Amino acid sequence: MTKTTNVVSRAERSTTRALPGMALIAMLAWTMGPTAVSAAPSCLADSNPNLVRNGGFESGSGTHVTDWKVEWSSSADPFVYIERGHAHNGAQDLALGTTKASNDIVQKVRGTSRDNIYTICFWLYSSPNVTGGVTTFDVLWNNVTELNLTNSAQFGYQYFAINVLAQGDDSDYLRFRERNNQGFYYMDDVSVQLCSGCTLAPDADRRAKSTQAERTPLE
Repeated sequence: MTKTTNVVSRAERSTTRALPGMALIAMLAWTMGPTAVSAAPSCLADSNPNLVRNGGFESGSGTHVTDWKVEWSSSADPFVYIERGHAHNGAQDLALGTTKASNDIVQKVRGTSRDNIYTICFWLYSSPNVTGGVTTFDVLWNNVTELNLTNSAQFGYQYFAINVLAQGDDSDYLRFRERNNQGFYYMDDVSVQLCSGCTLAPDADRRAKSTQAERTPLE
């Protein structure tokens, strides 16, 4: 199968627009549309260390994504790979264009402390086939869905930030689950950082504490 990318101009990449239909705990996309919140979390001014390894995808090449586990083999899914055409920062980014069904890219996040709040941050670029494509993009923390995008419109890089509750003891997992038939997502600059002094909304806190996360062995 040949896949093509809808080109977004450099000017459009820097333009942020509200994305309709987003269900999320907290998000910052540099917009104040119906789904934005006035006190959204962010890693941009957070001086705490980034616990994600190779979050900028500068290590690795092709379908070898250093420090991350791609659930499907490259023979089953050749459309998850490191590339150089859409980097937000640095020289490389991660292309996500799984066609058959959703594929996962996962990393165990080491160094968290139990019951502390951490912020997941990343930049995402959407280049779907808007007439014939089917797209989904989910962010999961310990197998709990924190963000879901379905049939995304085309947009240049936008910034997302989500607060989550840590289990600690090297038992926290960050998972991106995607499908982009006849198109691609591009992701860059992924981080997980301690959010000093942060709290979750009461309903989110109850959900996080009541959920027994499935622990996925990566090693």
